[in-house]
Parts: sequence; C-alpha cells; structure tokens
Amino acid sequence: RVLAEVDDLVQVARHGGDLMAGTLRLGVLPTIGPYLLPLILPSLHETHPALKLYVREGMRDGLIGQMEDGKLEALIVPLPVSGPGFSSERLYYEPLQVVVPSDHPLAGAGTAEREQLKGEKVLTLESGHQLREQVQEICTQIKAVLMTEYEGTSLDTLRLMVGMGAGISFLPALYVRSETPKDDQVSVLNLAPRRPRRLIGLVWRSESAHGREFRHLARTFRTVLAKDAPEVSVAS
Repeated sequence: RVLAEVDDLVQVARHGGDLMAGTLRLGVLPTIGPYLLPLILPSLHETHPALKLYVREGMRDGLIGQMEDGKLEALIVPLPVSGPGFSSERLYYEPLQVVVPSDHPLAGAGTAEREQLKGEKVLTLESGHQLREQVQEICTQIKAVLMTEYEGTSLDTLRLMVGMGAGISFLPALYVRSETPKDDQVSVLNLAPRRPRRLIGLVWRSESAHGREFRHLARTFRTVLAKDAPEVSVAS
C-alpha cells in the first residue's frame, strides 16, 4: 500500500547526487509506518525540504526482496535483518503493551504481572507479520493462549476485537499512543516486571553509495524520537 507518492519517482537518487535533495524510496511495515512517520516527517521536511519520500508498506520479507531488486532503497523494520549484503542503524526500542477490554478485571490497573495473564486468550495478527511471531513467543513465556482461529489483519482490527471482549492483545507503544486514547472500550497495561519490546532500525544495501546519508537520516530520526516520543527508548 503506497502511503505517499511523488511525480518525479524516476529521479532515483542512488544513481548519484545528494540523497537528501532527491527521492528516497522507503519501505515500512504496516505496524510501524502509520505511527512512526507522522512523528518524524514534519521535522525531516523542515531540515531537508528538498528530500522527497516514496513510502511503501508491506511484509518484511517482501520489502527486503524489493530492496534487493532495487525497487526500494531503505527499510524501517525490526532488527536484526540477516544477510551479508545489508547495513543497518538501530533507531529505537518499542515496548509492546497489553491491551485488555475496559471491563477486564485488570482494566485500569496500569500494570499486569506475567502470572496474571496465564491462560488469557491473546489475539494477534495473521501469519506473515513478524509481530505475530513475537507475540507467540510471549504467549509461550507467560503461558497464555494464542488465538490462531481469530487472527487480525491489522492493529486496528485487533484493538476492535479486544474492545468487543474477544481476548487481549500485545500492541506496539506508538500504535497505542496514536489509537487507544480515543477508544474507551479498551484499557492499556504495562507487563511487569519487564516489558517485551522490539528493536526498530533503518536498513539499506551495503553496496549503496548513500550509506553516510542513511546514517545521517538515522541520527535525525533518533533526535526527533528522543524529543517527541517518550513511549520508546532511543537506541544508542
């Protein structure tokens, strides 16, 4: 799904010149892009007004394939991304928060101990999403039940199903920040004593001529997040 498209897409910056004054073709996951980019893009446009973005959403493996084929120049995805042909910069650690129905016994508690979630029915995304794999691991650790027969197609779908009492879910903190304040059917908790989290990074092909500019872009992202997104921890 294309979030933003520019008329001069054919002007591919990787063939030469300053990337920050050209077009960057960027791939993002649907669980990241809609909640991260609105925080980042205003500052990025202010500091680099000549930079144009073409942003495409997709599953991580598909995006990696498009980058290998030269259709995308960089990705914002969970790390690590294996393979000798990739370079990356860590951007931030994003907690996964527990979202429960507003009438759940833990609603309003602020935190949930792992033992309190034993046996809970957990809703997650359909196969192919990396977040699903992480939630599956969490369920194994806390002895919760992953509801594979009711898989969501989006984070919004999961939130709505939670609000209707179909189960609980683990959702990324930037999504929670963006979407749950306007939904009085759900309540947000932090898992104690240690919150699960995912590491998000900027990835590009090692052979790219714009490695220095990608690293500069990553520093810009971290600076903005440190100032405007207290829900995440900026990577060092």
